Amino acid sequence: MAMTLRLPADLDAKLAERARRTGRNKQDLAIEAIREAQDHCDVPVIAKRLTEWFPVR
Repeated sequence: MAMTLRLPADLDAKLAERARRTGRNKQDLAIEAIREAQDHCDVPVIAKRLTEWFPVR
């Protein structure tokens, strides 16, 4: 399933600059970054962030 990812303007600009420097496209760089982030995911860290973002009332 295809998905469109809308990035904040500053992040999109950084991604575009890196794509220009490396000769790669933004989509490939974004996919690579997401995969690297998945490889570094730590369940306790994710759980902590979720509880910060969505506090239990």
